[in-house]
Amino acid sequence: MIMKVCTYFKETDNKYRWDYMEGKAPLEIYIPKWRVPVSCPQRIFVQIFEPEDSHCPTLILHNKKEVDANQRLRVEPIVAEVNFKEKNHKLVVRYDPVLEGNNAREIGSPYIPKTLLDDPPQPRLIIVINWET
Repeated sequence: MIMKVCTYFKETDNKYRWDYMEGKAPLEIYIPKWRVPVSCPQRIFVQIFEPEDSHCPTLILHNKKEVDANQRLRVEPIVAEVNFKEKNHKLVVRYDPVLEGNNAREIGSPYIPKTLLDDPPQPRLIIVINWET
């Protein structure tokens, strides 16, 4: 398990982004606005697990419709499954959420520094986001 504290970086049209710098490579975490607490946290706590890790949490999914109906879900931790996408970048590896569609994905495509991953990178990871309160 890897744990990093990411700091708020910027807002895009549909997401917020938090970063952690690992040397010269950023860990970039994108989260759709509909899944972020109303007072956007300045920091998030990111845990990255291999699925076989005995401490890996169970996936609990919340889609946009559920969150819109129950705003308290915005402050619940995110547990998302991602699959290896590409390592065409020099310093980072891209993963994509397993779920299809913007209303189901609780996170965007994270970019993870190669130095935090095995070589070759694991084909599947579980990412947990906890909000700073």
